[in-house]
Amino acid sequence: MSDLQKKAEARAFTITYNGIARELSADVFFGGKKYKAIWDTGASGTVIRRDLAHELGLQPVSFVKIHTANGMCDSGLYIMTLELPNKVILPNLCVYDGNIAPNIDFLIGMDVISLGDFAISNFGDVTLLSFRKPSIAKTNYVTQTNVAQAFAQPKIPGKKDKCPCGSGKQYKDCCGKRR
Repeated sequence: MSDLQKKAEARAFTITYNGIARELSADVFFGGKKYKAIWDTGASGTVIRRDLAHELGLQPVSFVKIHTANGMCDSGLYIMTLELPNKVILPNLCVYDGNIAPNIDFLIGMDVISLGDFAISNFGDVTLLSFRKPSIAKTNYVTQTNVAQAFAQPKIPGKKDKCPCGSGKQYKDCCGKRR
């Protein structure tokens, strides 16, 4: 697939949280209904709340042992298609059932996050979560910052440097006097 085709097929969304968010949540959709999901970079896989899986009548395709923050546990494995905001579709997603907080329906893990580009910013005391699938470009904040700093302010010459105005005088005896 060409880069142009990837860009054309990419889907993305951004969620704005007032203030600095301590929890990154987003709506997800399954079977035409809306559910609450938490994004968790510490989770390797996506999890559905165990009682919700039973409420929905989902049938596991297998059972596996998974590692959680509380140790090992048995879990049902489901194949689901989830929809994120702005119609970002996650087809044939392996989802494990687990004991998560009763007010959270899904925990989105690194299996989903690694499918695309994931960014969080906290500029101006507003948190933005942005996700794009598939990844279509590299984002490198160090490079962006270095480039911005290089062009942010012109270097002020030292007192004994030649004046940048082209007079041939030392900066201190020319434009530096005006400062």
